[in-house]
Amino acid sequence: MSYSRHCTTANSMLLKHRLNDIGDSINTSVPRAEADKEVFAIFIKNDPKHQEAVNGSYPEWEGSDAQKQLKKDMAVGKHKEMLPEQLHNSSRNYDLFPLKVFRDHICQETRTKKFLGQLKKRGKGGYMERFPHV
Repeated sequence: MSYSRHCTTANSMLLKHRLNDIGDSINTSVPRAEADKEVFAIFIKNDPKHQEAVNGSYPEWEGSDAQKQLKKDMAVGKHKEMLPEQLHNSSRNYDLFPLKVFRDHICQETRTKKFLGQLKKRGKGGYMERFPHV
């Protein structure tokens, strides 16, 4: 057997072995993922979303009207045209949240937008389909 043919045969056997290992890994991971989904559903059922922030002095930000309003305002660039205090005073939806908390959420939304842009640039734009709540 020639050297090149021997290398090709060895590489083929190695590839076949690696593909079998990947198949075995997938076959063991799928049932585990299903079990994780079931456990997570039980967790969500038993631990409903908080209505107030941890300290209890203002409502939970996630899913609030203020969060929705801030996303709209940032989409049109209001956060670049106004100071955070001016933006905070521009909508009644923001009144339930202290200015410091509101500023932190402006920064958080900015970081999230930057992160999602980086994912899209790297070709991992499917992130939004898997995590639409972000």
